[in-house]
Parts: sequence; C-alpha cells; structure tokens
Amino acid sequence: MENAKIYLYDGSFNGFLTAIFVAFARNEAVVDFRPDNGCQNTLFLETETILTHLDYAKRVWNGIEAKSAVAVKQVYFSFLSEHSGIEQMLYRYIRNLFHNGSGSLTIPCDHIDMKISQLANQVAKEKGKLEANIKFEASFDNIQYSLIAPNFNVLPLLSKHFRFRFPEQEWIIFDYKRKYGLHSNGKSNEFINLKLKVFKTERFVVAGNSPETNADLKEYWKTALKGLPLKSKIVPFVFPGIGSNAKSDFFGARKAV
Repeated sequence: MENAKIYLYDGSFNGFLTAIFVAFARNEAVVDFRPDNGCQNTLFLETETILTHLDYAKRVWNGIEAKSAVAVKQVYFSFLSEHSGIEQMLYRYIRNLFHNGSGSLTIPCDHIDMKISQLANQVAKEKGKLEANIKFEASFDNIQYSLIAPNFNVLPLLSKHFRFRFPEQEWIIFDYKRKYGLHSNGKSNEFINLKLKVFKTERFVVAGNSPETNADLKEYWKTALKGLPLKSKIVPFVFPGIGSNAKSDFFGARKAV
C-alpha cells in the first residue's frame, strides 16, 4: 500500500480515538494502530507517533454516539478486550459506521461487525460476573479490598456498580494480572498502583488466564498485602488503557458504563 503507515498511540482509549481522528482527517492509509511500548517491529513500514488530543477523541466518540447507541458501547467494550488486532478492527468498524450513514448496527453486516459484537458481549459478560461475585477482605487499616485477574481489562467498567453498592466504604479492587487497581474512599475514585517493596510478579509467566497461574499470583498478592496498612501503599497513577487524567472519570468510561 503506497505511503501506508503504522500509527503509534499511548495505549489509552482516548489516544486510540485521537489516532482514528487523524487518520480520517488526513484520509491517510493506515495499516495498523499499535500502543507505543518501545518494542515495535515495523520493518519496511513508516511509523508515526500520534499524541493524545482529548478534543479530537471526543469528536470521534460523539460521532459514533450520534450514529448508533449500540456502537458506542461496542467500541469501548471491545477495546477493553485487549484482543490482538482490535485497533485495526475498530478502525474499519468505525469507518464503515460513518460511511454507511444509517447508524444501524443492530444486525452485523460482515465479519468485522460480528467480531466486535462478540468481543463486546464477552467483556460485558465478564463485567456482570465480577459485579455479582467479587468478595472483599479487610486490610490491616480496615480498607476493604478484592483481588481479581479477569480475562479482559474490565476494571474501569466496575467503578459505577461498586460506587453505588458501597457509597461510604473505602475499598480497592486490584487487578493483579495487570498490576493496577481502582480505589474509592466514598468521595472520590482513582486508579492506583500499590507501593510494595516485594513487587515481583514478573516472576510469574502469565500465559493466558490459567487457573494455576492465577492461583499462584493471587496467593502472592494475598501474602504481600497481609497485615499491611494499605493507606500508605496507595499510589494514584494514570492507567494507560484509559486516558490522560485519572481523576476526570473519562468521557469514554462515563458514557460506556
């Protein structure tokens, strides 16, 4: 493909939507969209790093929402599936949505639509399963915490449910597979890391989501957290799969949940 490029973005949902906006605005041939993790193998292909621009991302998001209430949820949920090649599938999905003009995606028209719908449904199913089954334990300083390792990156989708379920309780849900968590103190919510001296989960090879691996990881984290005052271990941070401001409850997460 002549002048074809690979767009590198920061891994966030807003970053991906920004890259979509740039591709549309330039009418440029983009063969792939990839998180810029510093380990790209792009031999013989030109790459360009696209900086996240919230206004651009919002324009794409609002355009999708105007076309289809179904699509707006499917785009966000399927992005969180972390499926290999999801960015290119979503690019084609969004491009087709904008070009067909009808905004009707209730009946998938090709294999891309079907795959996006399937992934979104799988993410939604896991979200519901976790909302129904998460169990909390009390830390040394009486913060309720739960350890999870879902197949998909569903943690951002759990915020609304547990904020309403425990409006005055301080709690942490920590995804020990992806090594980030969600913290609520009854007044505000934020994505966090945990500042632990024995943070060595890299020794576990997380292959897929095997019960054996997850059991080992969970036992490691329970041991690491046992008897600790969690308050002093909480480190607010920006999770790259979500956006550029962890305290703003991003437009994507807010609308899609």
